[in-house]
Amino acid sequence: MKRLIALFLLLSMLLCQAACSAPGDGATDGGENVENNNNEGNNGNDETVGNQPTVVVPEYKDYGRGSVDFDKLIYSRPNMEAIINSVESVKETVSKNEVSVLLQIEAIRSLEIELDKVDTMYTLAEIYRSKDSTVEFWQDEYGYISTNYPKLSMAVEDLLEVCALSENKKTFEEEYFDYSLDEYLDGGIYTDEVVSLMEEEARLESEFSSLSTATVEIVYKSIASDIHWEGTTDEVIAMAKEHFKDKPESFERVLIAIDLIYENRLAELKKPIFIELIKVRRLIADELGLDSYSELAYESLGYDYAEDEMKELLKNVGMYASKIAEDLEYRVFGTYFQSHPQPAALENMIINNLYDCYKDLGGEYFEAFSYMLQHGLYDIKKSAENRFSGAFTAYIRDNASPYIFMSASGFIKDYTTLSHEFGHFLDSYVNNGNDASLSISEISSQALELLSVLKLKRTLPTESYQYLEYYTLFTFLNSVLLNQSFYSEFEHMVYGLEYDEITEDRLERIVEEAFTLVFGEDMKISGNLDYVITTHTALYPFYVESYVTSGITSLEIFFKESYRTGKAGDGFEIYETLIKRGDTKLTTLERLELCGLDSPFKDGKIKEIANNIYYQITGSRYYKDCSNDVGAA
Repeated sequence: MKRLIALFLLLSMLLCQAACSAPGDGATDGGENVENNNNEGNNGNDETVGNQPTVVVPEYKDYGRGSVDFDKLIYSRPNMEAIINSVESVKETVSKNEVSVLLQIEAIRSLEIELDKVDTMYTLAEIYRSKDSTVEFWQDEYGYISTNYPKLSMAVEDLLEVCALSENKKTFEEEYFDYSLDEYLDGGIYTDEVVSLMEEEARLESEFSSLSTATVEIVYKSIASDIHWEGTTDEVIAMAKEHFKDKPESFERVLIAIDLIYENRLAELKKPIFIELIKVRRLIADELGLDSYSELAYESLGYDYAEDEMKELLKNVGMYASKIAEDLEYRVFGTYFQSHPQPAALENMIINNLYDCYKDLGGEYFEAFSYMLQHGLYDIKKSAENRFSGAFTAYIRDNASPYIFMSASGFIKDYTTLSHEFGHFLDSYVNNGNDASLSISEISSQALELLSVLKLKRTLPTESYQYLEYYTLFTFLNSVLLNQSFYSEFEHMVYGLEYDEITEDRLERIVEEAFTLVFGEDMKISGNLDYVITTHTALYPFYVESYVTSGITSLEIFFKESYRTGKAGDGFEIYETLIKRGDTKLTTLERLELCGLDSPFKDGKIKEIANNIYYQITGSRYYKDCSNDVGAA
């Protein structure tokens, strides 16, 4: 198992950029403790509110992981300067080589506790900032850790370089590190200039992610009256609510207008930050002597395929998936979604129904879900102002526990969101938080999302299940494959630009080019950066393409389980084999082959997957010449 210190450089490139919060006012100096048990957090024991059922409370079990309830965890700001000094001290010990190699290894091992703390406190800040972006304390804590992370990463890298150059290198590798230190023989990637650029990148990312209704100021003017309100969006909404307190219908109309003003202002603020982020990353690539930032991103995300392979895959998505999407929209989805409103679903109902599904499956599915409920390792609540609008799963290292944060929509699609995040949770639970390549990580989530939908067929009413199945496959076809391919094409083009070429006009032309490449020559889109400035494209460069590659494999697993194209139990069996790491040195493609799965880059794979989506929905094949798909006659 890789030691934390060996993973630290990777973590520095993968700093989570979600919004977070918790109690407290203002930043603190290192050492101040903040108890989290006064904060919101669903611990599985909430009283029934309105029509919400009470979340099931599983029978108590000692899981032997040393975990405690989430609301008992205590935040303490890590003293980043002191920790950096500790790393420097250990580096000096190794460099002087005046004590035994075993004592040197013990000195290196001693850093794990401090690096663990940094990772844990960063995760807690991320989670709590997501609960309420208006709490400055957690904004400050998150910013403090993230902007100091590059300096700490450079110190760790310097230590690894000293270990690589030491006469004890072989012993270090055999007794502590489980990999070769050869890559550090010529020094690492961190220089003072690189660290400075990464600090600027972290600052911009924090500025981007802090934009919310509580921070974005707007102006609302009424043509029909003398109303003129200025302030943050929340303040203007409060003014409108007070002004129209006796006219709820008027307030609702004004609220729609305020939301539109906010969205337009938000886009204005995001655009220059987004462009500056791309420029900073170009400078980082230049400083590292790379042709493109994609090289750094591919390494940090664990991609073990070539960029040209990905570009060819994206072209095939546009060639085959776009045609089927258009046909299904015309034949099925357009009419169905217009005539069938999405069924509502309360958060606790979704939790309980998935609990029953995983109880039926048994094994680690049920164990991990019960563990999550027992220790309150989740926050699943209706989306609200100033609450991070998405969902993510984090790993709290000091607690040896994953944690799910999710803002629910209140509709049946929330089943797919929670089962997706639980796929990440289960992966971390089974593997004790050990990192895999991003592609494998996303298969863990997307495959379980699809498999859980099949499992819900016995739980949901027929009409609700039909909607959920259609929605899920519609989403995988249009969003996971097509839209994420569009974003990915955009990123490959943009990060290949030279610094002087990174202008708003050039980026807007690339929006059009990327859209046409994926959706076809007949499809046009106005060059507008608003289409591509998402949380992922701004804060996680090249992350979106993992949705495409893992989506293809996840759909393959789904079709092996599906009642139309496969055999019950086969997909779950493959999934269970996949998430159990085993040999950590296997590449992604080697791991897929071991599980009997194809490479997503295999010739004809996109055509086969798209054809099976069509077959699952219609019972017939779109591409009559495609004989490799599971549903072929």
